[in-house]
Amino acid sequence: MGNFFRIIIIVSCFTSLMACNDDEEENIVSTVNYKLPEGCDWNYDLLKIGKLYRVDNREEFISLNLADCEEIDIDFERHTLLYYWFLTKPLRSITTKLFQTHSAPNLYYLKTEIETYLIVDEEPAQVIRHVALIVNKLDKNASVELSVVEK
Repeated sequence: MGNFFRIIIIVSCFTSLMACNDDEEENIVSTVNYKLPEGCDWNYDLLKIGKLYRVDNREEFISLNLADCEEIDIDFERHTLLYYWFLTKPLRSITTKLFQTHSAPNLYYLKTEIETYLIVDEEPAQVIRHVALIVNKLDKNASVELSVVEK
């Protein structure tokens, strides 16, 4: 009888752990990487490095002067653009995920993890990286906090 209860407790603990992992996955918000149309470039030199820009409409995009063209193909009725740029050593990999918190549904965290190459002979040149993501339209009261972590 004692072994039966031990097995039940172990199975319950395992199920609880699996449920926690499922909840964590539910926090990830679907995003799509955005590339400017052919012939357009980001005007990053006019923007603060490492600052997250949230763009909810075409007028904001133009007023921020994010790109050197106005022919953007973003449906701002249905989507929000999240953009920032940073300097880094040559990258091995970059992973960006947007998380929504359960406790505060209007609070999001945009987390970017970068892994750079280890170069020992000389100091490598800094490389400009742009992160531009399209997400489903965010509530006007929602806030997004940026975190960039170098591994």
